[in-house]
Amino acid sequence: MKINITATSASRAETDLLVIGLIDQPKLPDSILELGNAMTEIIDGLVKRKLVKKEAKFVFIFPTLHKIPAKNIALVGLGKKNKLNANLMREIGGIITSAAAQHHLTHLTISPELLSFPAATLEGLLLANYQFHEFKTKHSPNLIKSIKQIDLTVLENQQKDYQKIVHQVETAVNATKFARDLVNRPPSLMHPQAIAQAASDLAKSGVITTTVFDRTKLAKMGAGAILAVAQGSQFDPYLIHLEYSPANAKKSVALVGKGVTFDSGGLSLKPSASMEDMKSDMAGAATVLGVFKALADLKPSVHVYGVIPVVENMISDKSIRVGDIVSTLSGKTVEIMNTDAEGRLILADALTYAEKLQPDAIIDFATLTGACIVALGDSFAGLMTRNSDMEKSLLQSSILTDEKLWPLPLPEIYIDKMKSSVADLSNIHKGNGGGAIMGGLFLQQFVNKTPFAHIDIAGPSFGKENINSFTPAGASGFGVRLMLDWLDNI
Repeated sequence: MKINITATSASRAETDLLVIGLIDQPKLPDSILELGNAMTEIIDGLVKRKLVKKEAKFVFIFPTLHKIPAKNIALVGLGKKNKLNANLMREIGGIITSAAAQHHLTHLTISPELLSFPAATLEGLLLANYQFHEFKTKHSPNLIKSIKQIDLTVLENQQKDYQKIVHQVETAVNATKFARDLVNRPPSLMHPQAIAQAASDLAKSGVITTTVFDRTKLAKMGAGAILAVAQGSQFDPYLIHLEYSPANAKKSVALVGKGVTFDSGGLSLKPSASMEDMKSDMAGAATVLGVFKALADLKPSVHVYGVIPVVENMISDKSIRVGDIVSTLSGKTVEIMNTDAEGRLILADALTYAEKLQPDAIIDFATLTGACIVALGDSFAGLMTRNSDMEKSLLQSSILTDEKLWPLPLPEIYIDKMKSSVADLSNIHKGNGGGAIMGGLFLQQFVNKTPFAHIDIAGPSFGKENINSFTPAGASGFGVRLMLDWLDNI
């Protein structure tokens, strides 16, 4: 994707598609008026005949028949001026890309009316341009061309500011697409060793360092929960430690990502319908890796640790059994009452390891519970923290990036439901209901003093259908943009 910043007027833009925004007001925008009388009259006629609407998200594409250098024009409704906001413009950006791609138009010129929230519009345009075609052949039906070039039309005195915006947005979007790719690839290829390799590759930037602990080192350190979950798989488990350490850092944060590369449920076998998307059970790991991919370019003044436990949860004669007791890195013991509640086990060891790094805060991203999807649907991730400052700042970043969080409690009164008669804890709770909360509460038991937030991304991390105009079906890369914004503002 090539992005140009240009002061070229709409009337002189040589492009496949000139995109013009229509505010819901009587006057046509300058971008239309400067096209000349003939084209202005055509557009005015379309509006008056109500073939073109000014309501938000409406798109109408038509050929110019060589009346201007642009081959086609897209008229995009923006709605009322006082209703415009970043999230709406991000959505509209995604709609524009999808409409252009459907018409096989690969070079877009965006007029100034669409850049009232330039970063958001550009995010929508670029995020919607993602397609996972790695395993499709040229014979696959319904292949759609990707957008190859976008020109942003701005005033000459704005070009320097826009260069910074483009750099930041491109970096965040590329990191999100990187995370999407990791999740979308088949689990036979994206196994624990492949995740460890992807993490090691990030160190090539020279800004990130990566340390990978293998089975032998995990046993030596006492990470019994990670080892237990991996028992049934042919693939070795790993604990990955990434680090970004700028000289000007005033705070430190540990990001922990659940990395179950495929989750069969173990001996507590999932039904086949529930297993279809289980390559996405490493979406939390992909989120953390996506964030680290962007850090080298964005260079926030925060010391960031990445801690990623990576396993495959499979069935064999070596699989962990229901009734087994696991000793975790923290020293606490856990009775295994359901081998499909494995994510919280590997995260228990990872959180203990993360706290030993003495960060100022810990945040984990995990596709932890189907219960969170039941509670919040596929658009919202559950946010669980007892730290009001973290909750406030994370929700603010959620609003700015439109990566939706919804707060859930971590109540002390439920802890007794997780107690075991033969170990310190059980990996599932007694009774029914509150599954998402109980998962978060279990994890809280492995963080002693450090401010901690658990983000259950089971809903928005992967979908069979588009979540919105800029998030296609499959992996979403949820949490990457959210975390980059948060790191930039804490």
